[in-house]
Amino acid sequence: REELIGTRLLDLLPGQAGSGMLNLYAQAVDSGEPLILDDYAYPHEIIGSERRFDIRAIRVGDALSFTWRDVTDRHRAVEELRASEEQFRLLAQNSSDVVIRRVGQEIIWVSPSLIDTLGWHPNEWMGRNGMDFVHPEERSTAERFAEAVESGEDRIIRLRMRAKGGDYHWCDVRAHPYRDGSGQIDGSVATLRTVDAEVASERELQRRAQYDGLTGILSRKEAFNRIGAMFGHDLRRGGSVAVMFCDVDKFKAINDNLGHAAGDHVLATVAERISTTVRETDIVGRIGGDEILVVLIGVHDIDEARNVGEKVRRAVARPMTTPGHAVLDATVSIGVTLVHDDDTVDSAVARAD
Repeated sequence: REELIGTRLLDLLPGQAGSGMLNLYAQAVDSGEPLILDDYAYPHEIIGSERRFDIRAIRVGDALSFTWRDVTDRHRAVEELRASEEQFRLLAQNSSDVVIRRVGQEIIWVSPSLIDTLGWHPNEWMGRNGMDFVHPEERSTAERFAEAVESGEDRIIRLRMRAKGGDYHWCDVRAHPYRDGSGQIDGSVATLRTVDAEVASERELQRRAQYDGLTGILSRKEAFNRIGAMFGHDLRRGGSVAVMFCDVDKFKAINDNLGHAAGDHVLATVAERISTTVRETDIVGRIGGDEILVVLIGVHDIDEARNVGEKVRRAVARPMTTPGHAVLDATVSIGVTLVHDDDTVDSAVARAD
């Protein structure tokens, strides 16, 4: 303080003249109007670097009273926030994923990628309830998902979303709570992308795992899984359960004499004829090379099961033409048994075999 009193301003801060500050001070004295400068950049001589200041100056008698407040840190924080917000805006606008900002049940912002993804213009979503675009079968699940996010959880969900043309597309949605400057949750922000191709691939892989590639009926593993699930419940609810074990007769001779293509054709035809003879609710699976297992659900007794087996035998015995134009009278031998209360899957299948 003692060093400043009596010092000329330009001796202390010579840059005040070249920067125009001295003229601004003079105007404040001459006019009596206060000088107010916010976030003013000044290359400070004493500090040796440019700093940012909030400056206030007012005439007091013939003198000038002024204050300089260093706000460089505040300016830097604002610039960093602005840059961060601009970066987010650019990322959101140029991302192939759709970015959605939601408060309560209302969508307040959507990125332009919505146009390419689902055909909607962002304005057509803003102000709407996001559930308006969810497939009806998934709406209740989506509502629980949204509630969990707004309570503070990060969540991922896969559901069908309606495109502008009316079609539905599978989408992966990742949502997070949106927190304001004070840390309070203020709605949510989510990203959305279509995954129709992924869903189709997953279903194809699942289908291949569940169904035999040659015959189209259940694979051994899937057939035993389904039978095992049945054995965990009351088997006699609505009737008995019967197991039929079907074995193609002289199948090795067909392969040896006519080739494997003919053998494959016979197996596929046999499987198709068995499947169309029994009910859709029955289980039909290929459990070996030429072995097909059928589980009849809800039969009344062994005679009824035997009658179904006889229908299968006659259906299979119809002549069939192989790719090589050979006409075959392929037949199957069938073992039939009712499932007992103390049976396991293995014991019932072994007895039918």
